[in-house]
Amino acid sequence: NRLCQLFARCATSSQQAAVAAELHMTLGSQAALLLAIVPCLSQIMAVSHSNNDASFVCVDPAKSLRFMCCNLLNILSNHLPRIVFWFDDIQWSDSTSLQLVGGLLADCEVSNKVFYVVSYRDDEMKDDSPFNSWLTSIPQHTLRRIHVTNLNEDDVNTLVSDALQ
Repeated sequence: NRLCQLFARCATSSQQAAVAAELHMTLGSQAALLLAIVPCLSQIMAVSHSNNDASFVCVDPAKSLRFMCCNLLNILSNHLPRIVFWFDDIQWSDSTSLQLVGGLLADCEVSNKVFYVVSYRDDEMKDDSPFNSWLTSIPQHTLRRIHVTNLNEDDVNTLVSDALQ
């Protein structure tokens, strides 16, 4: 939602028109469904709320959502220099959200234009958590793992001291 808001504020009128046309062509009436979770989409393109009725049936809502989000991100990334997403404490996410993030990570068209940071606390996870299953399902070539340890008392003192100087 914030990405659409920033794009609407910063893009030129020709960029906005190009993105609106691409979104209409790609999403069609599904744009009204995406509007329910990305209200600021209406700042980029005209979306009719009347399309959000029973005339459009999703066979698999999770896959439809991934499709729409990947297309939205792909189109926006073609008109922006770089996009960075930070998913913090992702270990607490539900399985549908994890599937969406996994779909975004796997989207080859977007992967060169979007940088993802996914942080999680491995000391707060159970072995049988949905996150562990999700993490093992992500192809290793798409990940660069950086293990960061917790700060101890000396680290916090140094951090605070440096900040106050």
